[in-house]
Amino acid sequence: MLTALDKQIIVRKLDFMRGTLLEMEEILRKGERAYRRNRMDQLATERHIERLVEWAVDVACIILKKNYQLTVPTYPDAFLVLGRRGVLSTKLASGLASSARIRDAIAHLIDDLTPGKVFTGAKTALRHYPAFMKTVRTLTKR
Repeated sequence: MLTALDKQIIVRKLDFMRGTLLEMEEILRKGERAYRRNRMDQLATERHIERLVEWAVDVACIILKKNYQLTVPTYPDAFLVLGRRGVLSTKLASGLASSARIRDAIAHLIDDLTPGKVFTGAKTALRHYPAFMKTVRTLTKR
């Protein structure tokens, strides 16, 4: 079970995530055309995705370790296992796993990663991460 300290750590990471989502939303609001022309927005969005995924995976791993005594080998697996355990819907888990794969491509400099793919991934993140955060926040109130 989650301890009071675990819950405190989780809430702190959720707060970081909320701020990052707001910053990403501001960039994406300009539209894909403006995004493709602005290298600084591209770099900022890539960094936002990396941070967002890493904080969410940290949260997922705390939940998996404390509530299920499980560890996972990859970032996408953290979300997929939460989906299989019923903590997340399978659709949400799949969307989050997809964003984790984009994070992996950014972090490991995968050649076929384009600004368009990052933009699409960031827009998807804006849909999925608030739902993840809402679900997790419910767990911290128990």
